[in-house]
Amino acid sequence: MKALLFGSIGTLVESSQLQLDAFNAAFRMTGLDWHWTPEEYRLMLRVPGGKRRIVDYARELGQAIDDAKAQKLHELKTELFDDALLQGKATARPGVLRLLREARERSCAVGFVTTTDIYNVNATLAAAGDDLKIEDFDIVTCRGTVEQPKPHPAAWNRALDELALSARDVIAIEDTEICMQSAIDAGLSVVAIPNTFADHGAFEGAVARFDHLGDPDVPATQFSGEPVLASGCVTIGGLQTLLENQSRARTPSSSTADIA
Repeated sequence: MKALLFGSIGTLVESSQLQLDAFNAAFRMTGLDWHWTPEEYRLMLRVPGGKRRIVDYARELGQAIDDAKAQKLHELKTELFDDALLQGKATARPGVLRLLREARERSCAVGFVTTTDIYNVNATLAAAGDDLKIEDFDIVTCRGTVEQPKPHPAAWNRALDELALSARDVIAIEDTEICMQSAIDAGLSVVAIPNTFADHGAFEGAVARFDHLGDPDVPATQFSGEPVLASGCVTIGGLQTLLENQSRARTPSSSTADIA
């Protein structure tokens, strides 16, 4: 394995509830009589993009909202969310900092492959703690650096191009099924660590699924894929095993190749 690529913000910090709180606060501050429940938001997350969720919700209510108003509403939500991150209301998910350190120690490239705003990226890294800085990543993508947002695979393709790596040499980590699919569409093997509002029974395309990456004092649970946890932790060695097994599964046996 030559690179480990973290996808959405939720792979680094548990941010789902903060996102929902920020949406509802933005609605109140702009005089909208809207309130999204956790159940509603869980369904909305099947479609990426907060602005799109705002437009779709207004349409469902039969209310008109133009692009400019939706954009301003989403910008306010983003500002509130970033403030919450910077106030320390979210911390790194278990195992994130440990796995990043291990990757660097083993000369494995690390990336943060998202299509959110750069301000969200910076606020996320700040929330994750002093041990995590943007300079720690070999590649960072965000809105403005790629032409198409997820679920388009453009961000993943850009990361692979800049790292000059084949998808066969890389593991991606995602926390939502739709973003996982964007990585799969780029040819990547994906490990899933679902966020709070994700459907934990889904992620059928993942090579393995865990509740989080695990730390010695907060062990992870594995739900699918070949067992690779070491003392309750997802390790670079374990991810290497998953990648090698995935590569073997993709390669036809010699007998099959001879017949072909």
